[in-house]
Amino acid sequence: MPVWPDSFQRFLKPLATDDSSACSGFWVGFSGGLDSLVLLHWLVQWRDQFAPHLPIAALHVHHGLSPNADAWAEFCQLVCTRLQVPLQVERVQVRNQGDGIEDAARVARYQVYQRYCAANSWLLLGHHADDQLETLLMRLRRGTGLAGLAGMRAQRWLDPSRNIRIGRPLLEVSRQQLADWADAQGWLAGRDWVEDESNQDVRYERNWWRQYLLPLLESQFPGVRAPLLRSRARLQADAEALQWLVAERLAQCEQPNLWPLGASTCLQLNAVNKLPAFLHLYLLRAWLASHGCLPGDEAVLRDLWRSMEAAEDRQPLVRLGSWQVRRHRGLLYLLPAQLPEILVWPLREVLPASMNWAGGALLISPVLQSALQKHTQWQLLPAAGLASGCVIRMVGRPAKRLSQLWQERGVPLWLRDLWPVLANPDGIILVAGLAVSADSGLDVADLSWQCAEPVAPKVIEDSE
Repeated sequence: MPVWPDSFQRFLKPLATDDSSACSGFWVGFSGGLDSLVLLHWLVQWRDQFAPHLPIAALHVHHGLSPNADAWAEFCQLVCTRLQVPLQVERVQVRNQGDGIEDAARVARYQVYQRYCAANSWLLLGHHADDQLETLLMRLRRGTGLAGLAGMRAQRWLDPSRNIRIGRPLLEVSRQQLADWADAQGWLAGRDWVEDESNQDVRYERNWWRQYLLPLLESQFPGVRAPLLRSRARLQADAEALQWLVAERLAQCEQPNLWPLGASTCLQLNAVNKLPAFLHLYLLRAWLASHGCLPGDEAVLRDLWRSMEAAEDRQPLVRLGSWQVRRHRGLLYLLPAQLPEILVWPLREVLPASMNWAGGALLISPVLQSALQKHTQWQLLPAAGLASGCVIRMVGRPAKRLSQLWQERGVPLWLRDLWPVLANPDGIILVAGLAVSADSGLDVADLSWQCAEPVAPKVIEDSE
């Protein structure tokens, strides 16, 4: 009977259930290194004994960065064939976007994970206690805050929309324990696992900690790893407590985003400013993080907050990777960095009752659907496609230019050019949800542009 560390058993025990919505199976990020090799063996043995209904598959990402990459993929295939585990080998192109080749490889790897993992499944990774300790020291050196010092979590979301989680069952297991188990299997003498030669390159910070400073610390302070890891565990508990306390305050400072496009909530500046100043950045970070935006550097947060407190007549905009933050009438909005473009749409065919329009849902009533079949010159287009000075004549009101309508209805600046408008060669017929011409025979509610469920850009929270 196999013997695993208690922590490995504790992690997996809740997943041995017949409820496929809780766990439909496991994917293993399989590099072929010692940690992922032991993880895959232990997982297969555990599954066969406690959860034979749960499928296991492995994912090997071929980064193409080493001349040995093909041999590593072949080794992984041999192991998986022996264990009767399906293996998917995915070749990727690693492009350094300025954050280093390690970060670029990690981004490419997680993109593969997101693409292959099935709904309700778990992606298991082989990070162990030594990785956790190295992460703590690296982040301490970089001046990170409490959440960063808490290190890698045993579980977190990979894709919440499809209920896919990342799990790390080995975080309480040391590399020496893994090596001892491998030795008991007779692997140690032949080094029967992948050894990435880049792991010896001390130009990479993690390797420097591993090769030089940690051995030096241990020579001076024997057993130093255990208290350092206890400190990390306490930091993680403190981070979770702080997150819980901040969440209650954040709920008082948020309100739903009623405009199409962007994150589902806005942050109220006045509500935040009524709270003690030491909470402001915590609330800002928590709001951003709740939507998948994770600016790691506190200086970035400080600059963002300072920008958003600019004079009322300003239109501040701060870009944060794949996001942008903007202010409108005392509220902060989180939007995609690249706003979508909409082309003029001639109405030559029946339109559905609902369709995507620039990140929002465009709703078309049956009355308007019927009218569109009779008026072949009508066009659905963004406001930016209209001739300058175009006006709309509403019942009992003077003609208004769109610029006047935007100001009157408080439409945010970034939505104005995208706003859907129904028009013909003679002028504007209907401005979605805002105004309708007097002689159109339509109601303003016949065309509306509403919030759609926002899709957050995929993020990678942990460093490896």
